[in-house]
Amino acid sequence: MTPELPFLLECGDALEARPRLVVEEGAVFAPVAPGWEEGFPPLLTVAWHDEPPAVALADVVAEELARCLDEQESVLIDQEDVTVAGVEALRTLMVHRATSGPPTASEQWRLLAEGRRWTVSALTTLADQPAFGPPLARIAASLRILPRAAPR
Repeated sequence: MTPELPFLLECGDALEARPRLVVEEGAVFAPVAPGWEEGFPPLLTVAWHDEPPAVALADVVAEELARCLDEQESVLIDQEDVTVAGVEALRTLMVHRATSGPPTASEQWRLLAEGRRWTVSALTTLADQPAFGPPLARIAASLRILPRAAPR
């Protein structure tokens, strides 16, 4: 049984409606299309972490981008202010080159909502990004964060 997630996504026919993997603060959604059991399938991940009320989106983004650009051979290609789940967010597009495997692209949306830091990531190989990036971006835009239950 899959634990209840604190959000909803409209996966359409591009991603499986049930996450392939759920961990304490994240979920991974895989493509519906067969043939992705090996190789580098496009994925959509949603991660969330509790944050104190005083945290600002700019601080969250600066921290995460510094870590991403520091730990990997990555290049920030683009960033823009957007709205996701009805709140202010920042969208970034990065290209990563690891020591093994093909170059990859990650389009990410970062936001603060319901006392949490949210990062939605669309991950593809760089070659697959033109085909799979736009559908994954539409799914990311469908994110709806569920209200947190009041403490008892």
